[in-house]
Amino acid sequence: EVLEREMSVEIQITEIERRLRIAGALIFLGLLIEALTLQWNSPMTFLVFLGLGGLLIGLGVVFYLFSLVSSSTPEDSSRAPRLRNSRDSDRIIAEN
Repeated sequence: EVLEREMSVEIQITEIERRLRIAGALIFLGLLIEALTLQWNSPMTFLVFLGLGGLLIGLGVVFYLFSLVSSSTPEDSSRAPRLRNSRDSDRIIAEN
């Protein structure tokens, strides 16, 4: 019974993991396109290499950095006390 319950538990993917997977997929697709264009021998190859491959890699890097700095849940920011003015900060310091 215990093993059945453990096997039936679905793995939950957090928001940041999902964003990191998307960023990784974009970077991988960009590298794959760039690797494929190295086999071609035409002037259009450079445009595909730089335009499509470079764009996908750039989007993947930007999406990766955005996923690191963005908050996955709005509750995280609400845990910190919000100070409206200097009297609030003086009161918090006095309480501690």
